[in-house]
Amino acid sequence: MPLPRSSLAARTRRRWAILSAAPHRLFFLAGSVQLVAAMLYWLAVLVGLYTGAWRAPATTLPPVAAHSFLMLYGLFPFFIFGFLDTSFPHWMDQGPLSRRAYLAPWLLMSAGMAAFYAGLFTQRSVLIAGTVAYAGGIALNMLLLGVRLVQSTSARKWQTIPVLGGLAGGALGGACYGVWLAGGSGAWLQASINAGMWLFLVPLVVAVGFRLIPFFSSRKLADYTPVKPAWALPLIGLLLALRFALLSAGAMHWLLLCDLPLAAAGAALSVRWQSWRSLRVPLLGMLHVSFAWFGLGMALYSANDALALAGAPGLGLGPLHAIGIGLIGGMLIAMASRVSLGHSGRALVADGLTRWAFAAIQIAAASRVIASVPSCLSGVYPVLVIVAVIAWLAATLPWMARFGTLYLRPRADGRRG
Repeated sequence: MPLPRSSLAARTRRRWAILSAAPHRLFFLAGSVQLVAAMLYWLAVLVGLYTGAWRAPATTLPPVAAHSFLMLYGLFPFFIFGFLDTSFPHWMDQGPLSRRAYLAPWLLMSAGMAAFYAGLFTQRSVLIAGTVAYAGGIALNMLLLGVRLVQSTSARKWQTIPVLGGLAGGALGGACYGVWLAGGSGAWLQASINAGMWLFLVPLVVAVGFRLIPFFSSRKLADYTPVKPAWALPLIGLLLALRFALLSAGAMHWLLLCDLPLAAAGAALSVRWQSWRSLRVPLLGMLHVSFAWFGLGMALYSANDALALAGAPGLGLGPLHAIGIGLIGGMLIAMASRVSLGHSGRALVADGLTRWAFAAIQIAAASRVIASVPSCLSGVYPVLVIVAVIAWLAATLPWMARFGTLYLRPRADGRRG
């Protein structure tokens, strides 16, 4: 028997009050949908392309351009701002953001991405309007955090510079994508992809990992001293910016000078953080394993650079996906799980489903890396690429179902937020 209209309206209001009670609830739920939607689109493209089971869906953008935007700019910012809008005020020694403050950026970003998908399959003008709205939401959220930074008197405020620098890199890359959408050459699209990786997502993820992994480890591991070398973030940030500059200049033969030190820095941090000890605590181990992909991915880039200098076949997109899926995707699942559990008043313990989701992300990363090994470029390549996408969905679909329901429930400990 259907509920009376008044009861349904009351239940909807209660659900909305719970969902909008904290920024991470709204943003993480939207991001969870994106984790699945973006890859369902890409799976449809790949299966149509490689198997002929159906025609790849007709779109108003080239599939690779749409995939690049969705994975670099259309997905992770929901989690980034869900995390920052929740944690940034605490870092600034300030009270939490008001509901009105974070609701407007969320509405713009969510509506913008809905219009992007609609326009992708209908009209380019709708897609462009959605992209503008989405960018407006991001800009508004950046302004919101910037105002909090200016108002803060905390001595810790300058520790956020690497995070804010990553957001600025994302703004630059998004602007490049906008120029390409407006009719610019393919060079603008490539600049957007390069900036999205090396000025936006990688610096942000490394900076957040550098800040939080040693801290969380000290809470869970006995006789553990947090290590945060003063040289690490400045060196890594400089090398990532130099890598972007070399890519922009087409100076591929110099990339080894960036990639090798980045691989060494990533490996050194994993060793100094005693990552092997974290595996006994799954939720903590997920963070360490994800960060280890940074050193491994940059080592793969170094090998690719050396092969190119020797005139040998390279590793294709393998290193890119080691970073994109292994580091960024893994860190997303690990960090979003931790934030979701902690801010829902639940124990910081990874259950079987969470461990499965993280393991499936590792399978996706390994499959995509192996697919790019030159000997796999025959008949095995399409299979492994599709396996990687299916593994991503096998991770994110149950993860979305598990944590998406938490955002619609009150905190287990009865507290607000």
